[in-house]
Amino acid sequence: MIEYAKISKMIEYQQRGIWPLDKFPSEHRLSLKQKIIDLLRIILNKGPLKSTHYKNVVNLPTECFRMGTRAWEYPWVLEILRQNIKSNSKVLDCGCGINGFPLILNKQGYKAMGLDYFVNNDSKNVGYGLPSKYVKKYSDKIEFINGGMESIPLGNNTIDAVTCISVMEHVVIEHKENPDFHLQCLREMYRVLKKNGILICTYDTILNKNVLFANKFGWGNEGWYYKEDIEYLIKLGMEPIVNSNIPTREEILKDEDAFFVPPDFYFAYGYGEGFEDYGKYHRLTSVGFALRKI
Repeated sequence: MIEYAKISKMIEYQQRGIWPLDKFPSEHRLSLKQKIIDLLRIILNKGPLKSTHYKNVVNLPTECFRMGTRAWEYPWVLEILRQNIKSNSKVLDCGCGINGFPLILNKQGYKAMGLDYFVNNDSKNVGYGLPSKYVKKYSDKIEFINGGMESIPLGNNTIDAVTCISVMEHVVIEHKENPDFHLQCLREMYRVLKKNGILICTYDTILNKNVLFANKFGWGNEGWYYKEDIEYLIKLGMEPIVNSNIPTREEILKDEDAFFVPPDFYFAYGYGEGFEDYGKYHRLTSVGFALRKI
């Protein structure tokens, strides 16, 4: 199974009450100050509700862009888990940081596990690794594991499902000198899965080839490595949960429902750093795939 973020699906998740998830850890809740700042950004930048880029979308909720593609990724991953594994199953979230997703897994009745390197409490590390205060705060709900995806400190065939949400693109960039590194991460996630276990990965993907970084190492002609990674995992011994075509970057670009972030949305929410050469659109979306271990 492979999908990509669609605006209509994100709206559907909100209407069904699946997203936004309102019980995130306190680190992710918006303060009144942040809400006011967001409102000013939208007004000054003629942001989401006034955007001309989505003329065919009626009453587009600003929440669709609150956390970028996570508004599609989190509920999409949850739905696949619900459809394919039982509650109380072990679910390992790789590269979890403090994103709160393992807490959601815990609330859904899974045995939640979070893999990442333990780091100190310095604020510069927030979002990368697991600060000790975060581990201490939620260790009664989540089994935190100190380690990296390239060498997961767990036994073979021990996990019911592995999730990896918008991590692999960072792995590719940070280890660009070693093209095999991200494949080693895939091998490790495959290794720890039980037979019939599920692997769900999502990758943020820049679609516009004129955007800064889009044609540099790690992006490739088809965006991130999702196509090659699916083929690699199938060779290891996995199969798609549902057979489907693998859309190319060009095919996603032609879909008006795909999650494209226009410049006014993008900068209104402060996403613009590092992507000055956005052209007409900063066409960022997310692709995801789910495979079963044979």
